[in-house]
Amino acid sequence: MITSQHTVLVWLACAALPIIVYIRLKKKSSLPYPPGPRRYPIVGSLLHLPSSYQWIAFDKWCREKETDLLYLSGVGFNILVLNSLEAVSELFENRWSIYSNRPKFVMVGELMGWDYIFGLLEYGEPWRERRKLFTQYFHPSEPSSFKPHAMNFARGTLPKLLHNPEDFFDIARHAVGGSALSMAYGFPIKEHDDPYVRLAEKALETINIGAMPGNFLVNIMPALKYVPSWFPGAGFQKIAKEWRQVQIDFREKPFARTLKAMAEGVASPCYVTNGIGNLEGLPESERDYHQTAAETTLAALQFFFAAMLCYPEVQKKAQSELDRVLGGRLPEYTDEEHTPYVAALIKEVLRWKPILPLGVPHTSSHDDVYKGYHIPKGTFVMANSWALLQDLKHFPNPAVLDPERFLSGGQLRTDIRDPVDIIFGYGRRICPGNHIALSFLWVTAASILSVYDITKEVDQNGQGVTPDIKFKPNILFEVAPFKCTITPRSKEAEELIRTIGYETEA
Repeated sequence: MITSQHTVLVWLACAALPIIVYIRLKKKSSLPYPPGPRRYPIVGSLLHLPSSYQWIAFDKWCREKETDLLYLSGVGFNILVLNSLEAVSELFENRWSIYSNRPKFVMVGELMGWDYIFGLLEYGEPWRERRKLFTQYFHPSEPSSFKPHAMNFARGTLPKLLHNPEDFFDIARHAVGGSALSMAYGFPIKEHDDPYVRLAEKALETINIGAMPGNFLVNIMPALKYVPSWFPGAGFQKIAKEWRQVQIDFREKPFARTLKAMAEGVASPCYVTNGIGNLEGLPESERDYHQTAAETTLAALQFFFAAMLCYPEVQKKAQSELDRVLGGRLPEYTDEEHTPYVAALIKEVLRWKPILPLGVPHTSSHDDVYKGYHIPKGTFVMANSWALLQDLKHFPNPAVLDPERFLSGGQLRTDIRDPVDIIFGYGRRICPGNHIALSFLWVTAASILSVYDITKEVDQNGQGVTPDIKFKPNILFEVAPFKCTITPRSKEAEELIRTIGYETEA
């Protein structure tokens, strides 16, 4: 990570010289760039780039400058932040042919080797092939490919919470990771400490850290990737080498297990077996078809626990609705349409703490002009989703968790900005698995609330301890581990929990 300012400046100067010559020789557009902070020679806006909570700083600058476009640039990077839904819709949806590409994430994609991931692929035929396979197998009209997995792991959390409530973070992590892996690879997941779940967690952690521009300067100055590992301050090269091995293990080990099961004739239908069946004998491409991302679902589930702890009155209203609809049983997917408050709660949790505050960056494949401003080819274009979901015009008191903002007359409103249309991406790059994430979140939240109370810890004097909720502002916004008390709502609820079976590896 960036540790030495002097070393960084040396790198910048060395890497910048040939590019500076190129820029000076290149004919510039006569149009201005969008508004942004002051740019300095060579480093440009780099010194203004916040190291954390960038979405808040970007929104503040946009409001100060009365603009919905914010431009930061320097040698080797151009960043455009879109701070309104109008700008997002115009560029990512109406001009999708220019803004559907992904930038090359140097640390994650090139140095760590994740450039084959579906979500990071450049816009083109390989990406279209993978998206087609994904949407065909996990189509919303074919819920058997994902809902049984979600139900199994959601219900599996309940007995675990009964025996080890203090481990709710790890239990949630296992449920999300296990569900994703079982859908992707088809093999059963161990109930405790599954090695494949651990491997997936480590892989996702390295991606989250590695993709953050402020963590590694090479993300902003790609030329630094050529700096040898022995050069002073090039510690990122050693980190990238270690994390590349994590990527290789994650790519090969679960996949190899599924191939072995297929060879033995005992493989369960899953995304990988379906993908290989559609490859028409192209073994060199096999491994590109088993990517399943679960980190956003896990972050949302963790925020759900935090929300229930901080807003007990919301928890009680959701439980009241579930009691009325379920009548003492566990929820089924058919109950979702009859529980609008719980559905509104899921939307509000996603709005309250956006999981990807700046989304996943797009990049412009050609020069463009918008609102009279020049947008160069290769610009990182990011939607400030946090600002869109905290907009006072659409969400009064945005810092407050209030599911009823999405309800009218006991039904979900259709005349209000829907967080689901924002947090899962935009245009051609919208997440094709958003229905899977939403299904998992609903059934898990409904299952937990139907039988458990989530309350403050109690000190030795019997007084509730105010929760210390902190956040980890990486590219994926997460809540840091915190403490709470999770107890069955009644004796009948506890008895119901004890009847739950859970499919695990023998």
